[in-house]
Amino acid sequence: MWISEYWEGMKLGEDMYFNIRAKKQQFREMDNLSVCKSGYVGTIYNANNSQSVSLMDRLVPWIYMYITMWYRLELAIAANQGKIALIDLSLVPDGWEVEKWMYYAQSMKFGFVDSFNEGKKGQSTGKLAGNISTQNKVLDMETGNHIQQHVQLLDFVESKVQSLSGVTRQRLGSISSSELVGTTERAVQQSSHITEKWYDIHNQTKVRVLQTLLDVAKDVYRGKTKKFQFVADDLATTTFNLMGEFGYQEYGIFVSNATQDLQALEALKSLTQAALQNDKMSISDVISVYNSSSIADIKNKIKSSEAESLQREQQAQQQQAQMQQQQLQVQQQSEQQKMQFDLEKENREDARNTEDNNTKLEIARMNMEKKTE
Repeated sequence: MWISEYWEGMKLGEDMYFNIRAKKQQFREMDNLSVCKSGYVGTIYNANNSQSVSLMDRLVPWIYMYITMWYRLELAIAANQGKIALIDLSLVPDGWEVEKWMYYAQSMKFGFVDSFNEGKKGQSTGKLAGNISTQNKVLDMETGNHIQQHVQLLDFVESKVQSLSGVTRQRLGSISSSELVGTTERAVQQSSHITEKWYDIHNQTKVRVLQTLLDVAKDVYRGKTKKFQFVADDLATTTFNLMGEFGYQEYGIFVSNATQDLQALEALKSLTQAALQNDKMSISDVISVYNSSSIADIKNKIKSSEAESLQREQQAQQQQAQMQQQQLQVQQQSEQQKMQFDLEKENREDARNTEDNNTKLEIARMNMEKKTE
């Protein structure tokens, strides 16, 4: 039974090795001593029992072709001389230099010709110089088609690099006037989906590098008293000591991904609009959330706002129940007063009827006595 550990050494030449020893930094875990990390961080792309191929490996041949075609394009541009006029020196007037003839041709736009310049010598006396025609001859050194072909090849290589890498021209900002908004957004979104895996793998590699850097720093300060101080999200000053011989991961301390944190931060901030509309947060809470850059701080503020909103709802429900109970009591009192009023009214009507009957009887009795008398 043994504990796993990493060794290191130096190799010189084919079979010479020096300083072979166990590494000073052995990054282990608390609950599993067989786990040991080397401290070297890297990522191999597409290594499925074959040679690893990264994104750059796919683009290197096309980049070589692009550099080659660009060099040939530079040579073609340098060799492009355009059209060159052929002028017979026998037509230059006698006693003139070529520079003088070129000066008048460029400044005054006149080309002076002496047709009998060579006809003044020997047997050619009186004859036209060389019996040349009056038509000018031109040497065509134009290589525009050759240059255009190279430019088209460069565009083709660029499009292939874009298609292989997943970065389209719409994502680079090259949008034509005939493209629609929905088409452009779909192209940019699809390009983001294609390249997301490359960015994600790269971000994971950077996170592991930073995590190892923390472990190395912790190992360097082993046995030393090192105090750190920082300001928490609630503006409280915290001081802690660097201690222990295990990695930060064992204590629940991790390096976060900035991209994911930014996405979560934007998502939490966007949720504050719905919370404000549904009366889950107040305007002051929303302002404090937008001024914060910590996910934990925003999470705590949203929780506290939800608790306050729930408490307000409970208080409102209690107040509403009390109001309903008061209204019910008032209604019951009103009904009782109405019943009492009706009862008193009936009693008054009964008494009035009794009095009327007694009055009528008294009048009848008086009438009977009068008739008897």
